[in-house]
Amino acid sequence: MKNLTLPHTGIAAAAAAICLMSASPALAADITFSYGQPGEQYKVYGFDKKEAYDVAIRIADASYAGAKVKGFEVPLPVEATSVENLTGWMSSELKLENKVNVPDIAVKEATLEDWVLKVTFDEPYEIPAEGVYVGYSFNVTELGDYSSYPVAVFSGTDPDGLYLHTSRTRLKWKSVVETTGAVSAMTVYLETQTGDYAMTPVLPALSHAGLEEGVLKATFVNKGAVDATSVGFTCTIGETAISETYTLPEPVKGGGGRSEVEIPLGKMPEPGVYPVRLTVETINGQPNGDKVDTAEGELEVLPFIPVTRPLVEEFTGLGCAFCPRGYVAMEEMNEALGDMFVGMAYHAQAYEAGGMVTLPNSEFPVDVPGYPNGTINRDQMLDPGYFQEKWPVYQAEFSPASVDVSLEWAGSEGKDFDARVKVRFARPFTDGDYRISVALVADGLSNPKWHQSNAYSGESSEIYTGKWWDLFTQAGRTVTGLTFNDVVAYYRDVRGVEGSVPASMEAGDEAVYECRISKADILNIDGDEFINEEATIHAVGILLDATTGKVVNCNKSASLDYTYTGIDEVKTADVVSTTYYDLQGLRVADPRQGIFIKVDTLSDGTTARSKVRL
Repeated sequence: MKNLTLPHTGIAAAAAAICLMSASPALAADITFSYGQPGEQYKVYGFDKKEAYDVAIRIADASYAGAKVKGFEVPLPVEATSVENLTGWMSSELKLENKVNVPDIAVKEATLEDWVLKVTFDEPYEIPAEGVYVGYSFNVTELGDYSSYPVAVFSGTDPDGLYLHTSRTRLKWKSVVETTGAVSAMTVYLETQTGDYAMTPVLPALSHAGLEEGVLKATFVNKGAVDATSVGFTCTIGETAISETYTLPEPVKGGGGRSEVEIPLGKMPEPGVYPVRLTVETINGQPNGDKVDTAEGELEVLPFIPVTRPLVEEFTGLGCAFCPRGYVAMEEMNEALGDMFVGMAYHAQAYEAGGMVTLPNSEFPVDVPGYPNGTINRDQMLDPGYFQEKWPVYQAEFSPASVDVSLEWAGSEGKDFDARVKVRFARPFTDGDYRISVALVADGLSNPKWHQSNAYSGESSEIYTGKWWDLFTQAGRTVTGLTFNDVVAYYRDVRGVEGSVPASMEAGDEAVYECRISKADILNIDGDEFINEEATIHAVGILLDATTGKVVNCNKSASLDYTYTGIDEVKTADVVSTTYYDLQGLRVADPRQGIFIKVDTLSDGTTARSKVRL
């Protein structure tokens, strides 16, 4: 087993990780509880110091009240000779006395076998309504390849998933989930005595549904022994009651399996906020034996549900030897997310002379302390290596408005672009300060004079693998011949256009912002043209909250060939039908991702052709 440290962080990936979630339980238990996902490979976290560690999770979900904690297991990727004083414990609160952790329910000596810390408590402890902390402690006495980062974690966002205190670095108990994006890899074994069929529903405090998208998001916890394939439920939304049997998309595993599903509810009440109550009556047609069979929350019914697309902004430069991290992260996200990914790469003067630099650092949308760096939705600064890990968290957030973007040639001379951004709000607001911002972003940029500095030449770490990393690990200290995508080519209203969105709007209202951009103004900071003939260009439309400076939502247009061919003229007739062809001229029935020739048949009998990137 090898410990692999990520650059500039204390989190590392365990290359030959032991995955507890897929292992057989060491304790006889009815169900297991973990903040991770079955089969997930764990990572490790720590401070590279000789010190005492206290690590905990909190089980506070009401669906587990009444279950009894029997014990737990957690990966502890250390040599037995490098740690001492291994204990497992339970506590009603996280408390320190004389800087030492003091549990108040139970403490038991732990064992370390095959890289796994194991604890069986003398007496099972019944989880009260207010929850319980389950944790473990140990002292690192020798640093080595493994003991420098001894805390095993999964990716996760639940704030109760990882609490930490250490004797030298983390002097107070604190949840570190928000700062690390990680939760403990602990698996807790619980006794429930609920029988074969027992299901608890869990609802968020507030969820959203559209009039046409009538769905309720719920999490089902299967505390029975049998895999659940269907649930019979009763749901009340305000005064509306629905009773149905729902076939689950995937079975919810018995023995503690959890699954979030979207239950279709059909016709919804008028827009508004309603109390919602969900009761699971049956599992696979059998009566639900769980005492905790009902969940309550609130449901906001809206005219529609906007699609949330987080904005990923990367700050980079050709002369920055560590900036290949950003290049790889952006390409991997483009490949994985397709049209859902909206990215903008800013090249910095400090690391690049002319080239793809189009804004001075002082005009970047955020202050950049070092390179490579980035933000999602202009929130906290983030190493690009964490883009993929953090993106789903932002994408899961509710956005109050949808964003649609188009980009067309203006006229028939190929001198100007017309960009159009339409935002539509799902809920009303008054005295707001929303603003629309428009950027032009280029793909397919290349120039033999552009040399990317590269600190990863010859790197053999398993972290730096894959086709995008191969461009750097298998190259020299500088890399030529790269193709650059998502490059900010033109951006003037970085903080949005004042007055582009009215101060008050009703649900369903739209605001449209249009602007014309001269191709002659698309220059780098030295006043030079830098976009090659084979490149494409698209518009990114951004909705900003001017009071916070953060991005509310965004989208991007289809791409245009940067070299005008006359086939992308503005169309005055209506489009009757659209067909797509590949670059060899063969018709494509269901175009997915790539570059295609789009042929629109117009109402006046003519056709219009354009090359688009989907």
